[in-house]
Amino acid sequence: MLMEGFPELDEGGLSKFRASLVSESGLSKQAFTLELGECLLIGRGEEMTGGRKKKSLLADTFEAVMAAIYLDSREEHGLSQITRVIRKIFLPHMPQDAEGYITRDYKSELQEHVQKIMGIPSTYELVEESGPDHEKEFTMAVYVKDKEYGRGRGASKKLASQLAAEKALLNIQEDPSFLQTEGTS
Repeated sequence: MLMEGFPELDEGGLSKFRASLVSESGLSKQAFTLELGECLLIGRGEEMTGGRKKKSLLADTFEAVMAAIYLDSREEHGLSQITRVIRKIFLPHMPQDAEGYITRDYKSELQEHVQKIMGIPSTYELVEESGPDHEKEFTMAVYVKDKEYGRGRGASKKLASQLAAEKALLNIQEDPSFLQTEGTS
């Protein structure tokens, strides 16, 4: 489906585009469009904290609905039924230009950059966890050779790590020597 719709993209571009479509953000957009949040049976606490609009719940719900359609139709139709459903859901919402839809993976970008220049991996560490269980906030820091390069704060460790990597990339962009300080010869 993507190769047909975006023949200008190479394998890497198609892979990034696919990843953005099936990411939590991409799937939750589809679930929101289909109003799947309104179909959820959730507890009072989840209801009070906006559970019907939570990206993670919506994305999981969308995946579950797609899996149910596949499982219900696989013996009779094989992949053709789920392929039709996916085309019907995704195609009307596909951007004309994949470029603006592909979300950046700052962690991968930073990892590739650090690996290329220094030949070592970056590491992430949880610095702080705060808030009640239903509204946790995490602060993650990214390190290269025990030196902190950026911090990020978000509703999940994954998001906080992405924001930390983005900050590190901005620091490196502002001062390319930032990455090469402290014994990188």
